[in-house]
Amino acid sequence: MQTTGRRAGIVKEFVGCNDKDNDDDDEKMNAKDFVLRSIETTQVRSKPFASYVHLCRLFPGKLYREMTEYFPPKEALSPAKLTKHKLRYKIDRVGSLLGLPEAMKKTFKNFTKTVEVWSKAEEILLSESLRKTVFRKLEVDELEKKTRSKDFRIQVDVGGFTLGPHPDSPKKIVTLMLYFPKEEEEESNKKLFGTCLYTKEQYEMFADNDEGNEVSPPCEKKFLFEPNTGYAFKVGEESYHGVDDIPPRGERRTLLINWYSTSKPVGSQSGIFPNIWDIIRGDT
Repeated sequence: MQTTGRRAGIVKEFVGCNDKDNDDDDEKMNAKDFVLRSIETTQVRSKPFASYVHLCRLFPGKLYREMTEYFPPKEALSPAKLTKHKLRYKIDRVGSLLGLPEAMKKTFKNFTKTVEVWSKAEEILLSESLRKTVFRKLEVDELEKKTRSKDFRIQVDVGGFTLGPHPDSPKKIVTLMLYFPKEEEEESNKKLFGTCLYTKEQYEMFADNDEGNEVSPPCEKKFLFEPNTGYAFKVGEESYHGVDDIPPRGERRTLLINWYSTSKPVGSQSGIFPNIWDIIRGDT
């Protein structure tokens, strides 16, 4: 649901991370093993809905800093197709960057480095071992819903973007989002840009009077928009979550990964661009 000018509601509990990057620890294992360990050792939570995890220090520090430094500029992304997401700019898969005009590639800090760094992350995050680790952690019943497709969306939400409480499409099995705040991010955005989790009662409060509300409903838990953090949850009838209004000139940078029970990702812009490593290996 797309609304405008709605003030953030009361947050009952902010959820943050205390972990700090330690490059000495990072060098003791490869990046993929580091990410898998981060997921395996996190706590599964069940309130306000089951089940979800808050991801802290997901990537090795060096890789995350490079992903942040070489995050694709908004100008290289395309507006999302869905009307309610019209202030969200995204690109599906790193391989899509290769199709950009040469003039656009020159707007990147370093286009070659962007493709290199983000391809490495994509290879890790779309690996079958990561999917199995996430699904096992969230106790997903794969006999009930078989994974048939997935996406990898680099996104920027701009001023005016908001999403009221919603549970996500039943075609999704698991949703995973990672945060990439800018180095100069305002402290207030740390609390504003994070994702809210709602109870069923809070969702119904919103749904009953969506257009008339000038203030978002109370938020049961809200993830702080912190570097190298994110979350994943098993999609269900009551997996209510949302995002407060992004202020003017604000930019909320995220990475969204979904696993679907359908043959094609919901709302995908194009299915013709594979993982860049698939191109290199000739697996397309």
